[in-house]
Amino acid sequence: MTCGGSQDVAKAAFDAGYTAGANDVFDGYDGGWGLDEPYVIVLVPAGNGITYRIRSRTPMRLGIDYYLCRIRPRCCQKPQ
Repeated sequence: MTCGGSQDVAKAAFDAGYTAGANDVFDGYDGGWGLDEPYVIVLVPAGNGITYRIRSRTPMRLGIDYYLCRIRPRCCQKPQ
């Protein structure tokens, strides 16, 4: 015999954990994102069982060329 409410509680807990994980991907960058705006994102290993973390984000702007820097693996930019 199962309790109908226990499935609801389990689903709510799973959904809360899933949502928290989806939001955690923006760790350190949890504010200031523009919806429907493009960004260049640099990912690095995160550790503790988490595959990636964001090292940097650069909002893309019209009239700017974006490229991989020679000195370090990061995003550089220059006016067109």
